Amino acid sequence: MAQAALDALVDTSPREYFTRVGHQTRLQALHAQCAEAGLFTASATADDVSRLFALFTLSLENGFGTLVVDYLAEVCFDTQLTSSDPTQAFLMDGQCVRRWLQRTLSVIRSRVVTALGQGLGAPTSAGVLARATAELSSLHLVARALTPPTSLGKGAAAADSDETEVARALQAARAGAWVATQGWGARAPPRFASEAEWRSVAARRRAAAAAATPGGTAFFADACAGLAGLHACPAISYPAPSLERLIQSLFLAGASGSAALHAKLMLLAFHLADGGWCGRRELLDQLWLTWHVQRDVGSAWLLQHFLDASLVPEHPSGVSALEEAVACAGDVSGTQLPLKALRVLLERGRPEAALLLARQRCLPAQTRDLEEASAALSICLASGLLAEAVLRMKQHLREVEEAQRAQHADALLGQLFEWGAAARQLHALIRLPFTVVEEEAALAWLSAQAGSHPPAAAMWALYYLERGRTPEALFAYAHAFPPGPPTSEPQAQLVALLERAARDLPTVYASLVVRVDPGAPGPSLRPLSGGDDEQGAGERTDVALGFALPTPALPGAGRRLLAMGPRLRDCPLVCLPERVARGGEGEEGAGEDRLPVWPDLTQLSAKLVGAGKEDGGRAPMRIPVP
Repeated sequence: MAQAALDALVDTSPREYFTRVGHQTRLQALHAQCAEAGLFTASATADDVSRLFALFTLSLENGFGTLVVDYLAEVCFDTQLTSSDPTQAFLMDGQCVRRWLQRTLSVIRSRVVTALGQGLGAPTSAGVLARATAELSSLHLVARALTPPTSLGKGAAAADSDETEVARALQAARAGAWVATQGWGARAPPRFASEAEWRSVAARRRAAAAAATPGGTAFFADACAGLAGLHACPAISYPAPSLERLIQSLFLAGASGSAALHAKLMLLAFHLADGGWCGRRELLDQLWLTWHVQRDVGSAWLLQHFLDASLVPEHPSGVSALEEAVACAGDVSGTQLPLKALRVLLERGRPEAALLLARQRCLPAQTRDLEEASAALSICLASGLLAEAVLRMKQHLREVEEAQRAQHADALLGQLFEWGAAARQLHALIRLPFTVVEEEAALAWLSAQAGSHPPAAAMWALYYLERGRTPEALFAYAHAFPPGPPTSEPQAQLVALLERAARDLPTVYASLVVRVDPGAPGPSLRPLSGGDDEQGAGERTDVALGFALPTPALPGAGRRLLAMGPRLRDCPLVCLPERVARGGEGEEGAGEDRLPVWPDLTQLSAKLVGAGKEDGGRAPMRIPVP
């Protein structure tokens, strides 16, 4: 008889509830039939609203709660279905279903809280939570159907809190049933003798993470902070006093979306693995079977936990934790991990695992930042892969926004050359091909380190010599080394190279833009605008030459080199007769020895071409030669 009443309830379309069968409606007839079958107790004072709620509850408890969703679709959301009777009009309104939803949710949620309070090891807890999970799953469909858009009419609009509250209760019941079914809640954490010992080990991990990196935090602390900051969960202590308390704190509060659920499950997985309730493979299998968490995502969670556990290697929980973390790396997608995990693996002496994960982090160009590129560079260099490190750096600099390219180049090239100085590989770095932005960053590092790091001083000059830029090499040498004879064998070898390069300079290069005025303290650079004192006698624009490079000398008597400016257009190299450099302008014949004055090589070429045209043919180059 009970089954016949249930079959009648299932077979009746909700739209027929308001049709009359004799002296009563179909809704009243179904309610009377179910009450007669003993499915619930009928009240003599029951009205149609109570009858409808009783049928909804009956369908929910017997596994066909989607009947309520059908009622919403066929009755509440049908704008053509109306009634002049006030009671029937309310029954056809979505707010009527919402009222039943809120009452039912309150009852089921209280059962879930009671079961968690009794303990997951209680004999009835698993059954109560499993039944609540099934009912809340149907209730969640009803709450989702009541969610906007409001254009469906007839009170269909629902506050977002209804669906959120149902989702929270559903997740809590599901998590509690999962833990109770596996038997994890029936025993204390096997790995720790007491809660006090577990808290002590967690505190030592926090201290070790802070000591390893200034301001560093453990991964479990990051997970707790993320739940509080991003998903509006209350403050959660690690470890929690019990699994029951943890489930209530995690799932009955805060956001309930997919991202929030994964964050909560990660912290629950931390507890289960850290407490020793289950092994790595068992936990991964259960996460997939119960929560559909992909294996690579679950492995990423456990890898972070094992890195935390390895901070206290003397405790049994951390003896083989680092090896477990490396084992997880083979199952993890690098995009599932925070960048911090790769840095920690590198710091713990496992660059091969960090490199494996870094190669998987194929993030879009717009999401790549300087920290990501810096970590990839460090990992490749620690793995001995200089070529890959440079290629990754260049790819990042190509893809980064132009406004940030110079800043990123300074940071990455500085990091690369710092490694080169420590590994004694600067000679290999200066041979690399660089773009304009990269070269500026590399030379900025070499020039800044030249005073305190002798190899950098030599490599600054060698960088230019490798590229045949002798004037700039002489400029770098003059800045990097004090005047006087070489003080070491490497410096002497560098001077020999500079002397050879200076001898091979064309005469045009050796005769650039110098003017020596009578009574001036020394030679000066001619203004680039050309002409003598074009802006007036009181507005001198010459740039004084502040130093000389005395050691390298050009062939022939009386020639000395002066270095000035970092670029050729700024006249990095000038060559003067000896007596002019000594200030002997008053001596006889000094005018013949003075070099020609041209602002740059372009004007010098133009002058030579013009002279040829004035003579009616090709003119020879007339440059003073000693």
